[in-house]
Amino acid sequence: MSNKEEIRGEVRNIFDKIFKTPYLMTEDEEGEGFIQTTCPYKTCDGRGTLTIYVNGYRKAKNCRCYEDEILRRKLKNSNLDDSLWNQKLNLSNLEGVILHPIQNPPERELQLTKQGKPKAVQEPETPEEHVYRAYQHIQMPNGLEAFIHTYVRKTLEYINENPIQQVKNLMLLGDTGRGKTFTASMIGKEYLLNEKKAYFTTMRTLVADVMKKEKDIESIVSDVDLLIIDELGYEYHTDSGWAVTQIKEFLRTRYNKKLPVVCTTNKYPIEIENLYDKSLMSLFHGTYFMVYVDNKQDGDYRYQIADNSLSDFGLELPQGQQGGNNND
Repeated sequence: MSNKEEIRGEVRNIFDKIFKTPYLMTEDEEGEGFIQTTCPYKTCDGRGTLTIYVNGYRKAKNCRCYEDEILRRKLKNSNLDDSLWNQKLNLSNLEGVILHPIQNPPERELQLTKQGKPKAVQEPETPEEHVYRAYQHIQMPNGLEAFIHTYVRKTLEYINENPIQQVKNLMLLGDTGRGKTFTASMIGKEYLLNEKKAYFTTMRTLVADVMKKEKDIESIVSDVDLLIIDELGYEYHTDSGWAVTQIKEFLRTRYNKKLPVVCTTNKYPIEIENLYDKSLMSLFHGTYFMVYVDNKQDGDYRYQIADNSLSDFGLELPQGQQGGNNND
């Protein structure tokens, strides 16, 4: 045997050892290695890679089982429900109103007595009345589900192709059982499928984790591609306003990093403003789509959206709209 053949044989043995070694797979260079004995798809020998030849050169390609494990780990790290992986986004039973604040909302109509005179004491305005008086409504032509898909596509496009573009955030409002948490979680799933990081938490847990310092929340808030905050407004508040200060820091960090936030709440806008303050409400008004979600059978709400970036999402502000529910 010639020296060349011996060298080729040694090189071949080295390659065989490399390619037969269980592939050490991590999510973003951290976590446990990827080790399994068999491939569930029977396309690799369990190491998570396939050997392919490109222009005569031997190369490794990830097997589908490897990609599945990456997604599984991302799902685990995201704090999202495992059951989401086998579900599809279906919002056909839901409608939504996305609220856009009127710059100079009309004054409340005076409440009159039976004699037609103004009442001496006005009844407090309900949160629902405030929504119809103080917010414009913009029709969403293709419905809520189509808008959510567009939201995912456009925000990913901003992150991937135009990172200096200020990304729009999303606030899902509505009563309990309206699918807000499910919708937010499915948005997170789409981010994972597009090889992005997502993290799900409740606002109560987020604030508590900062206080207890059990997790590196500051790093999570500043680094994940999508932050999902459930139950906005249900965190514990003290007279010192510490929680509000922390929430402002979270949201401003995301704003400065130009990374999206999706949050859910059962509260109306005026309740959110009263709980926090006008500066935080200004941030919500300026950088969030505020979507009120309802069941179709419970009302005649139209799909709505509002913002100066409406055209990106296939929407436009009606001419002369003065707020209130548009039931034409």
